[in-house]
Amino acid sequence: MALLDTYGNENKEVYELPVTVSISTRVYVMSMTAYTGIYTYNHLEEITRESYAYVGMTAAAAAACAAAMVAQYTKNVGFPIVDRWTGAVTYEDKTMCVASVRAVHVGGRMYNVVIDRNETSYTMTMIPR
Repeated sequence: MALLDTYGNENKEVYELPVTVSISTRVYVMSMTAYTGIYTYNHLEEITRESYAYVGMTAAAAAACAAAMVAQYTKNVGFPIVDRWTGAVTYEDKTMCVASVRAVHVGGRMYNVVIDRNETSYTMTMIPR
């Protein structure tokens, strides 16, 4: 068997199919104004997980594959920020890689690239009084 110089569906092994889990939490924030109020929010966190690998590649192909996967899974994730004076919710984007990407030597000249995706999104909505 010859080692592959490329990656794609023909050498992709799926270990865990994509699945999304939602976690909802009620959050209370006290305001910093003269009127000491309490704001109530519903905080929703959605986590998408999956795991797969590209197998049987040369070192150069595995390095190219790993670099492409890091680029593909580097995203802006919006983190909610509550204004302590008004209670308004804004989102701050943070750039992060939402997957663990590893080029693994498996023997001889063969390498695999293992991807464990763990992508999270956040939503925070104020509950009217």
